Amino acid sequence: MFNGKQNNTLDLIKSWLKKHDCKGPVLELGCGFGQYTTVLSTIGKVTAVDISNQMISLAKKLNSNQATQYIKSDMVSFVSESNQNFNTIAIIYSLFHLPLNNIYNLLPDIVNHINIGGYLILVIHEGNGVYINKKGVPYTLLSYSDISTTLQKLGCVILETNIPIPKQNVTFL
Repeated sequence: MFNGKQNNTLDLIKSWLKKHDCKGPVLELGCGFGQYTTVLSTIGKVTAVDISNQMISLAKKLNSNQATQYIKSDMVSFVSESNQNFNTIAIIYSLFHLPLNNIYNLLPDIVNHINIGGYLILVIHEGNGVYINKKGVPYTLLSYSDISTTLQKLGCVILETNIPIPKQNVTFL
């Protein structure tokens, strides 16, 4: 989903949503403090999910759109328990918080929640394995090849790609 001509993820997502005429309802998994929620809310109602109460509180302050619903939940539980489908699902720099097995088990469920003709916006840090940041927090980084092959097997068509390299210092586990 990336366009190598743009370095700013926020600008990239804005232009991508417009270029592909994306519509709501939108599911944002791992909304964090809401920097992308605000942009996603321009195309329709957003269900923004995050595991952290603190992040949800910050996201609500940043995005005053009344049509946005914030839910405290982990991604896996929300997707497995939800019976709602979405025209657009966005996972922006949040998959790396999950263990590898959870990621590959979650992807089919996510795809099943996309309406026909809908979009999955997946922004990842590319890598291959589990890495530890300076604070000792593990991150699961996926190779573009693995994730694109998995998505294609699930019936997704890859429209645009450009995988950024993680900027933080990481140590291979």
